[in-house]
Amino acid sequence: MALRINIAKNLLTALQVKQAKPKEKEYLLGDGGNLFVRIRPNGSKYFEVIVRINSKKRRIFLSDATIISLE
Repeated sequence: MALRINIAKNLLTALQVKQAKPKEKEYLLGDGGNLFVRIRPNGSKYFEVIVRINSKKRRIFLSDATIISLE
């Protein structure tokens, strides 16, 4: 099993997550590595990690962004 993990290039900050505004479609804010915040149209935010295992993209949902902080 081959697991590919990228190293973060631009670390996400708590302020970036807090200031992320919902758009018409959901979108991702990333750190340049594998950590992302998914922002949904209703304003909810979720942390997720996206990795490749055997060339297949896998999403691992970590938590609601209001429960875990980057501070």
